[in-house]
Amino acid sequence: MAISIGSTILILFVVIIVIIAWILSRRRTTRKGNTYKYTQVEFNNFPLTVSKNTLTFENEGRVMQINKAFHDEINVYNPSEIEKTFKIESKSSQYNIECEPRIAILGPHSSINVYFTITLLCTCKEYEAIQLITFDGISEENIEDDDKMITPLYINVTGEESILIDYKEIEFIDTIKNGNNGIVSTGKYNNQNVIIKRLNLKWNSNSYERFINSLKELTKLRSPLLINIIGAVTTPEHECMILEYAEHGNARTCYRRGEMQPLLRAKIFEDVCKGLEFLYQNKQIHGNIKPTNMLIVSLNIQSTVCCKLGHYWNISQMTGLPKLTINEEEMLQSTYYNAPEVLKGNECTKESDVYSLGMSLLEIYQEKMLYPERPFSNAWDAALEISKGKRPNIPDTIDLSIKSLIQQCWNQEIEQRPQLQEIYQFFTSLKEQIIQQQEPIL
Repeated sequence: MAISIGSTILILFVVIIVIIAWILSRRRTTRKGNTYKYTQVEFNNFPLTVSKNTLTFENEGRVMQINKAFHDEINVYNPSEIEKTFKIESKSSQYNIECEPRIAILGPHSSINVYFTITLLCTCKEYEAIQLITFDGISEENIEDDDKMITPLYINVTGEESILIDYKEIEFIDTIKNGNNGIVSTGKYNNQNVIIKRLNLKWNSNSYERFINSLKELTKLRSPLLINIIGAVTTPEHECMILEYAEHGNARTCYRRGEMQPLLRAKIFEDVCKGLEFLYQNKQIHGNIKPTNMLIVSLNIQSTVCCKLGHYWNISQMTGLPKLTINEEEMLQSTYYNAPEVLKGNECTKESDVYSLGMSLLEIYQEKMLYPERPFSNAWDAALEISKGKRPNIPDTIDLSIKSLIQQCWNQEIEQRPQLQEIYQFFTSLKEQIIQQQEPIL
């Protein structure tokens, strides 16, 4: 009798072990993170029979366009003797996907076709899988997460190269600036050092579309004299622009480090003039010339390019959204570089760019920011006085020829300001003079 009871217990124990092993063989570990809490299973062990686990949208081996709809379908079959419900979930920011049906109840030994329409939203290395989830019965109300089975439906497509980037492929490294306009960071994209400028705006569908169209036009402006726009992210809450990285910062940080030698100064303004000329040839006004938008890519004056122009775009115009709010100090500093006619509400022109160039000349040659004595109480006061003709003092330490050029650039009368070609020739000649002075006398 004792042997019989012992045998029974042993048999029960073995049965329990077998059941547990069977369950574990069907289940994988629960997916990490908070995205899904259901039991992950291999495709072959999924309770429903699915015609395929990879969607190609009939584009296998071909490149798919961004923002264009493509279609695919699967068949889902219930081989069991009980009713089962399945649903399809996708939480990807890389694409929009529509499913018909998205949720369905399958009776025993019944099947249904599911139709997918996908629209890729960005270029990325690998598109995230869709999740197919199933559970017993027709109601999810009393079903525990562990009793729901989940398996991926892979998206095996290649998106075309585009300016729209998957934010998950960007590596943020260090914050340079954190202001009302958004965070500016250094980072990496495709193993390339980049600058990431977050855009704090109240986005809507129209602003996204306008922004993308503006980007397409801007990225046509390819020149070694301009900071390259690598791409942008339009995923909600992650909107940003990805820009070329300038190893030596901007002209202001350069002179503050004591790196702004006479020959480099002349080379910088020579490059700036050539960059502006390229923009004008392409019917583009810069509108925001100042030392912080002069990016230094080389300190070697033998380099083809030492300085590239950045921020040759206007986010407000690109999106159709109100101008970014800036704090009082930023507004005051920006006012210093704006021509009187712009402060009065007129559009930016080549002539207003020349005015801003003159102000930038003064800052870089005196190696300190404009109006160090701070004569204005606020930006409105500054705009009023500058519009009337007030200008900064020019230190006596600045060469008379440079002083004369600065005064010509910021002339109150627009037609009295020099042409860009004249400024370029001035710095080309100045550079040659400096080189001759530095040559040893034999």
